[in-house]
Amino acid sequence: MKEESSITVSSSVPPKSLANSNLFKPLKVGPVILKNRLVHAPTTRFRNSEDFVATDSMLEYYTDRAENNGGLLIVEATFPAPEFGLFENAPMIHTQAQVKAFRKITDSVHSKGTFIAAQLWNLGRTSDPMALKKPNIPFVAPSAIYFDEASEKAAKDVGNELREITIPEIKAMIKEYAASAKRAVDEAGFDIVEIHAAHQYLLDQFLQQISNNRTDEYGGSIENRARFMLE
Repeated sequence: MKEESSITVSSSVPPKSLANSNLFKPLKVGPVILKNRLVHAPTTRFRNSEDFVATDSMLEYYTDRAENNGGLLIVEATFPAPEFGLFENAPMIHTQAQVKAFRKITDSVHSKGTFIAAQLWNLGRTSDPMALKKPNIPFVAPSAIYFDEASEKAAKDVGNELREITIPEIKAMIKEYAASAKRAVDEAGFDIVEIHAAHQYLLDQFLQQISNNRTDEYGGSIENRARFMLE
């Protein structure tokens, strides 16, 4: 039988303190100076009302994570408006009720000495076609290429099939991104706004050739595929 190897760790080496490490040094991020470099990544909780308004459960969740922190909390992915895609009980920052609910959260986080960022989301072809169908919102993506067979079946079953987003619709979304960012900072009290452009959501769908076969100024070269995100 083969003998198992063993590792001997010397007990004479004391554990190294992190107190003087970069982790606990201030860091300037955008307009704020964080007290440390601890960042809470966005984690979708689905703790919002049917009208996409943040609930007291959301308030408690972020307040708890701001306690003795001093770093940055990035709020879960948030819809700027209904046409950016829908998931039931996900947050939105479009109506006054939605903005006011987020203001309670940012005020509470700030009272703990911690900073907070909004993350703006756009689902594209990963949206729920049934959720979009209820308010008569079209199911759009860079090209009419479904994410998977289940998404295609769901879209066809509810009569809201995926189609290529038009250039006027892109321009309208760009304006709404800007308006939403202003609402997030000026009204809801966020310190920073983050644009979600990964994980095969809409902006990433434009970047990836597998989901973007457009032949206009938003397709083809990487410069064109990145145009929506940069605009």
